[in-house]
Amino acid sequence: MEEDVHRLRAEGLGIGLATVVVGEEYSSAAYERRLRRLADELGVPYSHQHLNADATQDDVLARIAQLTTIPRSRALTQRSP
Repeated sequence: MEEDVHRLRAEGLGIGLATVVVGEEYSSAAYERRLRRLADELGVPYSHQHLNADATQDDVLARIAQLTTIPRSRALTQRSP
């Protein structure tokens, strides 16, 4: 993965990582911590967004929409506990 980051930077592409976690699910929090460490190890910007468990689908989609306005945002993935 480190080689990919270097290649993307060499091509002039910004790279970053962001997470949106809804609620207090332990496995989701553990996964978020791992991604935070990975971003730190790779030296890429990291942003974490946390929403309460009672967040609506519209709340989640609005937060994701905010993240997609960041120029370095290139892709989104979803993980469900």
